[in-house]
Amino acid sequence: MISIIVSMILAYAVIPTGPSVLSMEETETSPLEILPASFQTVSTVRGSDGSKVLIIVADYLADPLAATLAQFQSDIASDGWTVEMQVMSGGTVEDIKTLLQSTSNLDGAVLVGFLPCAWYEVGQEEFPCELFLMDLDGSWTDSDLDGLYDGHGGDVAPEIWVGRIDSHTAYGPELLLLTEYFAKNHIYRTGSMGLNPEAMTFNDDDWNYYTDCGLDDIYGSSSVTVINSSSQTTAENYLLNLDQGYEFVHLMAHSCPWGHTFKVPGGMAGTVMVPEIAQVNPHTAFLQLFSCSNARWVEEGCLGNWYLFGTDYGLLISGAAKTGSMLDFEEFYGPLAAGLNFGEAFREWWNYEAQGGFSSWEIAWFYGNALLGDPTLKPLASDMGIGSHLSGQQYSEYEQISSSSFSDCFPDAASNNDTPRRTVATWLSGENGRLDIAARLYEEGSGWGPVIYVDADEY
Repeated sequence: MISIIVSMILAYAVIPTGPSVLSMEETETSPLEILPASFQTVSTVRGSDGSKVLIIVADYLADPLAATLAQFQSDIASDGWTVEMQVMSGGTVEDIKTLLQSTSNLDGAVLVGFLPCAWYEVGQEEFPCELFLMDLDGSWTDSDLDGLYDGHGGDVAPEIWVGRIDSHTAYGPELLLLTEYFAKNHIYRTGSMGLNPEAMTFNDDDWNYYTDCGLDDIYGSSSVTVINSSSQTTAENYLLNLDQGYEFVHLMAHSCPWGHTFKVPGGMAGTVMVPEIAQVNPHTAFLQLFSCSNARWVEEGCLGNWYLFGTDYGLLISGAAKTGSMLDFEEFYGPLAAGLNFGEAFREWWNYEAQGGFSSWEIAWFYGNALLGDPTLKPLASDMGIGSHLSGQQYSEYEQISSSSFSDCFPDAASNNDTPRRTVATWLSGENGRLDIAARLYEEGSGWGPVIYVDADEY
């Protein structure tokens, strides 16, 4: 893939580097928008639970990617979801929302291909807004009838998550880039990508007071490298560290859609542009881009899509399609550590921010946030029991069942359907100086019993 991308860079010769972003009228419109709304269910794979994931595919991709999409659908279903695939042959973003609203037991949706998106305006800024599709019961208004939403009220919290896999603005043949993306997605899911369960935060000067930003919940503090020294957060050092094989990279830097710019005391420290990402080919699957407009996927060659389609490892980008990005990172990383996928964690973060509605500041800062790539994925470390967020104070709906100051990992639980209801929770614990199996029984009406340890020779 990389050689193809680099050769295409040479063919294009000129890479956009200016700070100006395109307005809605200046961006290319999905060709489906001029056609009557049309959706067709092509396949459904039943999972082990009742929740549903909807894959919506642009019709021009359905036949060429049929086998690839069938594998993708099967991969998601193997995690327990019921996965329904819909082919969209025409319609607007409002039609997509109507489909989402009419789909029962929906947990989230993956949009594949050049599909319509909603636009929002705040002051003079116009940007794509994925929250429009995630919030199924809020009130969205366009007061000046210019095609951009400018008001959001009612129940503003999202009910579902949405992710977008769209390579139409990336450098390279769209079909080839998507085929390669889904191929590496399957490789990751089968445990064959060979990434290290480690993370890095790279926090440029204006945010050097941030440390691991909550990634220790997922990876453990010893597996998160923090680079926040003003003298070290340079473009050159960022590229060098991208080459170290971190599964997760959290970047905080001033940016535009096509570049990250770094500062040092008294001056600037270089800019990383899109071709350099492909040249480094970072062994990184997931990135949090606290970097203005990096996830503005409607812009040709945006950096978010470069990490996805210009590398052999990129799978999921959390970033913004406008000025601003995510804050309160712990409310995103904590649910990931608890075993939720990226989409569910993104929805949890939005719900945290939406408590009491959104202020004008939050609208101006957060409303461009989006997930590019496959939101049904999870970090490797979240499946290894490293995270400890279930006992955190932020999640009061969970009951803490272990007070051990040692390592607890690999939690599991099972319940019966009888009366009284009983639940058994089990986990591995280091409380006794080595890993023992611990268990607690919950009985409805009586609460939790004592922690019970299985004898060491029993396991």
